[in-house]
Amino acid sequence: MRAGKDPIRRFRLHNSSPSGYDDQTSFRPSIKLVFVRHAESFNNQVYADAHRLYNNGEEYNETGWNDYVERNRKADPGISKRGHVQSDSLGRHLADTLRKEDVSFVVSPMARTLDTIRPVLKHMLERKIRQGSADCMLEVMVQGKFYEVEGSHVRGVAKPGMNRAAVQQFLCSSKEGDHPKSRDSISLEDHVNLSFAGFPSAADEDLGWYAEHTTNETWASGEVRSAHFYHWLVDFLDLMQLDLENDNEGRITDKSKQSKKRTVVLVGHGDFMGRTLRRAVVGFGHMIENERRYHRAGFVHYNTGISELEYFGAGRFLLMNINCIPHLDSGPDDLKTGGRLGDGWAYMMPKDKHILNIDIDVRCYHSTSLEEHVQEQVDALRVLYLRDGEKKVSEEVSNDPEMITFIAWRGLQILGCVLFHEGTGRVKDMVVRPVSRRKGVGRNLVRAIKAYIREREGSNSSVVAVNGADEESTLGLSKVFVSPCNESLPFFQKVGFRIVGNENEDDGACSFHQLDT
Repeated sequence: MRAGKDPIRRFRLHNSSPSGYDDQTSFRPSIKLVFVRHAESFNNQVYADAHRLYNNGEEYNETGWNDYVERNRKADPGISKRGHVQSDSLGRHLADTLRKEDVSFVVSPMARTLDTIRPVLKHMLERKIRQGSADCMLEVMVQGKFYEVEGSHVRGVAKPGMNRAAVQQFLCSSKEGDHPKSRDSISLEDHVNLSFAGFPSAADEDLGWYAEHTTNETWASGEVRSAHFYHWLVDFLDLMQLDLENDNEGRITDKSKQSKKRTVVLVGHGDFMGRTLRRAVVGFGHMIENERRYHRAGFVHYNTGISELEYFGAGRFLLMNINCIPHLDSGPDDLKTGGRLGDGWAYMMPKDKHILNIDIDVRCYHSTSLEEHVQEQVDALRVLYLRDGEKKVSEEVSNDPEMITFIAWRGLQILGCVLFHEGTGRVKDMVVRPVSRRKGVGRNLVRAIKAYIREREGSNSSVVAVNGADEESTLGLSKVFVSPCNESLPFFQKVGFRIVGNENEDDGACSFHQLDT
């Protein structure tokens, strides 16, 4: 990378405009990311065969399925015969669609991804040679931390994987199933600038990419690694943009004179690639990621399925396409493998207690501590299911320090909520999702409010509630007020309140049943 003048200042200038323009005369292009899942591997074929033999619509034979997979699964397999056809079609497609772009590759160190990228590189080189290109070198980085979840193992026993020399030999040699013309006419070794990242240190070049492990990678460890890889990728792209800026001196006023579009093709694995995409597209702001649990959304890819994003710097990604297989669309259906629900992707949907917990958990939040993504869900419930909910949400002062929101959770899903004002002792705007009504959600919200008040004020305190205006109350915490036309009146009576009187608003426009605990 060329040295630049004051790179920190220049990089800030680069990110000063979210549109990609720093001012009216300068233009800074984004970087295209092309995520590609590997072609069908030998292990993919093993799992598909096990599914056909032991889960073919009859009773699921779990023991037979597991035994078959354990006997036939390999630690680091190459691609199947069908996979070679898929990868060759992929190579033709990418060589055509990326012919005018400046392309570099980031590849997993596993054999199936190296098998997948080999015909891609050869097709791209063939096109460069036919066009008489002066630059017939391809940049390929093998990222040692880009491997599939679980790593390289057989029955839980780790296998070291290929070292740098083995990767180079594997990638640059011709393999059975390669495109026949390119196999004989082009030597990848003479046209690939191969680099490595994420491998054991240079002092241990003989060690394979998985040599530092003793067993298969756990799900939780894979989640941590995907976070590390995501940050590495953002840094890699930011440095590439900075390099572009230095090359172009930061100012390109004529779009027709721009250099070729910079494109990074990442060839990886379905599960791990999906985790990386979640971080790029969904972001890091959710507790589900911070606590290293599965996100409720997932990404599925066919073998050689393509997803495209544009990177605008500063961690900003724009999703353009997801799981496309244009190179296989006109071929036989049996080439479209690995991307259907029946291929086992449902396992990505979390089933642990954090998501599907049957218990109702009520938590209280002061207005100043309510996270934005939680406030967004609360506001949505109130707008959807309260009378004049949209007006209430729009007029409400969200930073009132005495306003507390009680929220009923089941796992990561909000079931209902209610507001409580400490200053007036009033409860208002209880709302429960339709599918969760008559299941104890409202009752649990009331119990939580009572417990909060008693802990704060003493065991003799009670509750005041109103579903209406926020007028001042001098009744302390001894009464509950509910509008007689409000559907929550029967509910409060069911949970132990009784009508003891009425009170009118100052303007006489509305009266409230006075309830006592």
